[in-house]
Amino acid sequence: MWGARWRVAVGSVAAVALLVGLVVTTPATASIVSGRGWAEASDPDGPTSTGGVAAYDATRHQLVYFGGYRCCSGPGYSNDTWVRDGVTNQWTKLDPANRPSSRYGHTMAYDSTRGLVVLYGGAGSNGVPKGDTWTWDGTNWAQAAPLTSPPALTGAAMADDPTNGRVVLFGGLGQAATSGSTWSWDGTTWTDISPVTGPIPRSGAALAGQGASLLLFGGLAADGSTTLGDTWTFAGGTWTQQNPASAPSARQGASATFGAAQGVTVLFGGDAYNYDSEGGLPHDDTWTWDGSTWTLLAPSSGPVGDPYYQIGPSGSTMAYDVDLGRPVMVASASGPINSDTGLIAQTWEFDDDVALAVPGYWLVASDGGVFSFGDAQFHGSAGALPLNRPVVGISSVPGGQGYWLVASDGGIFSYGDAQFYGSTGSNTLNQPVVGMAATPSGQGYWLVASDGGIFSYGDAQFYGSTGSITLNQPVVGMAATPSGQGYWLVASDGGIFSYGDAQFYGSTVPPAPFGPSGAPAVGMASSPSGQGYLVAQAFGPATAFGDATPAYGYFDGPFSDANVGIARTNLGGGYWLASASGVVVSVGNATDQGSLATPLNAPIVGIAAT
Repeated sequence: MWGARWRVAVGSVAAVALLVGLVVTTPATASIVSGRGWAEASDPDGPTSTGGVAAYDATRHQLVYFGGYRCCSGPGYSNDTWVRDGVTNQWTKLDPANRPSSRYGHTMAYDSTRGLVVLYGGAGSNGVPKGDTWTWDGTNWAQAAPLTSPPALTGAAMADDPTNGRVVLFGGLGQAATSGSTWSWDGTTWTDISPVTGPIPRSGAALAGQGASLLLFGGLAADGSTTLGDTWTFAGGTWTQQNPASAPSARQGASATFGAAQGVTVLFGGDAYNYDSEGGLPHDDTWTWDGSTWTLLAPSSGPVGDPYYQIGPSGSTMAYDVDLGRPVMVASASGPINSDTGLIAQTWEFDDDVALAVPGYWLVASDGGVFSFGDAQFHGSAGALPLNRPVVGISSVPGGQGYWLVASDGGIFSYGDAQFYGSTGSNTLNQPVVGMAATPSGQGYWLVASDGGIFSYGDAQFYGSTGSITLNQPVVGMAATPSGQGYWLVASDGGIFSYGDAQFYGSTVPPAPFGPSGAPAVGMASSPSGQGYLVAQAFGPATAFGDATPAYGYFDGPFSDANVGIARTNLGGGYWLASASGVVVSVGNATDQGSLATPLNAPIVGIAAT
């Protein structure tokens, strides 16, 4: 299933020769600033389904999460009820005597007037929309018996309207038609309060209360293929379309909530439904609405959009935790597909002071040409030098103010504040050098040859090698641990060799579980903690092991260009893959900083991040 589509920075490119055994890079320290953004909470043992819906129960001081989807084992759709104590970061699975049936695509909101969480609609495994109303009192679910109700709907949007003592529901996909009606819940029954004018029918819109009004954004139009990017407010029984100078791109399935302490509504993610029934182009961006203006926030270590496994209208759900004073999101993220759940329901908190990375990266060609993107500065290249052997990789100095290039004979070229500590350029090697990794101090580096031989320079220590071992396939690169007291080697068959304090967390043997059969490994990168790593293959997404974030993206079209290197974002949660033609794939929270769209004198062989 994986390997069908990827998100790329430019259009499809001509096929090129497969380049393997060329490069591995390790991320340096990017420019870090503080600001509004997301921080992942250390919640142990959270929900085992994704695509569920959350609402904050202010009466009982708990985030309530219900339903969703389990993959790739178990009963499929869920009717589990989970609650989260934001102070202790503790999720608890409850076992109420009564509960709604298993479902996805439902909607929930806290009814502040009556102190209950309200749930409406959704669909089960048969895909047929439901029209039932339930309330949660902290102990049990109770099915309501209203005299009138909206039609059975999935993908409706709902929010509390405390000024008028009601819960408001808008839109949704019915069995016969998409709804454009506005309904209110008074604790006993539903009332159609649709004004004369309002948003066109849609499903998957984001709806959030903001003071005395409600904010609605986007959704999927009734034709089932057009995503919307309009902004509306609802107050006093009237819908009013807003026309801000800038706004999020058209999307469905975004999640939103009003952050009272922040004074803005926070909107995250969604997708542009422009592919097939499996989902669309993911959005991992965060926007805030202050009542008149949308503001795009800087990239952070935020959740990773994953519409491939997105169930129902949204892969994430958000609510404002009154006690924490911040929005909390439960976001879908892909996990190892052979695990019990297959998906991870990550918990994230929105704060005014989190670490934000200012990203950038360099690409290097085999002729030594260097290309800079984002905040990566150009410090020089070997493009005009007569090389004895081709360049095979690049590694950046911690801090991002310089880099080294390494050639297949072990020659080193230093630029910026990268210092020369030695090379094998004058030595006769048993096998060519295929990559390098810098120490955390930037005062040393390792070179690795295709037979697994290791050459240490500066403050880099030797911890072992495969130089005397008969390998099934050649080594193609290496990654250092964050401590600098160990490293991993990766072979083209995905085999991993661990030395020093580097621990073994798994391998991709047999190769390329998500790409074309037999696609070799081409590189690896350590996780921020060093308790995991990403292995990049010639085609498809990187495979995550240990605590490395399994972030995925999409490629629109057939695989025609081989990956040659990987660079992880400094804060984790994403990575860039570089192809031989200079196309860069941005995955997870790795933001696109550009690609090479012009013909090259020589193929790209590596990538390094700031």
